[in-house]
Amino acid sequence: VVAGCVAVCIEGKNILTQLKVAGSQNMPYLLSLALNNGVSMLNGQVEGAASGDATTFTSYEEVFEALRQQIHHNMYWGWRGSQIARQIDKKVNPLPWVSCLNENCIKEGLDARETADHYYPFFGCCSGIVDAADALAAIKKLVFEDKKVTMAQMVEACKANWVGYDDILIASHTVPALT
Repeated sequence: VVAGCVAVCIEGKNILTQLKVAGSQNMPYLLSLALNNGVSMLNGQVEGAASGDATTFTSYEEVFEALRQQIHHNMYWGWRGSQIARQIDKKVNPLPWVSCLNENCIKEGLDARETADHYYPFFGCCSGIVDAADALAAIKKLVFEDKKVTMAQMVEACKANWVGYDDILIASHTVPALT
């Protein structure tokens, strides 16, 4: 049985309502955090890990590592939040109807919110992977391979949402996509 868009369920065995979701990973946003040392370019607040001053990066590998750190940070805190929510949820939102249809709940005599699901998927949804990959390709080509722009210029262009940086935006669009 497939439930929703990404959850695979084994009828009578696992409980979709207890799905461990580690938060959604918006890859372009996480890349923007990597380019700004974990600080949101949208609101100026710290929303990610301190991953270094991207304007000082001297290799593509440093950019990729900063992105990896943002993904790890976001996944961890999404997972922690889901665990806290599960603890609260089982106290305030019992599932008697789901429980009476689940083999493990019947066997253990527990509500679905209290029993361990033996077929318990854990996932974090990722969106914008293609866009982030294309942005990484542009950074790699323009900054580190062709040296047409500096990393500082690329970061400033992103912070300005490309306003006043049409030349970098056009150059970024000419880079062959990774996807």
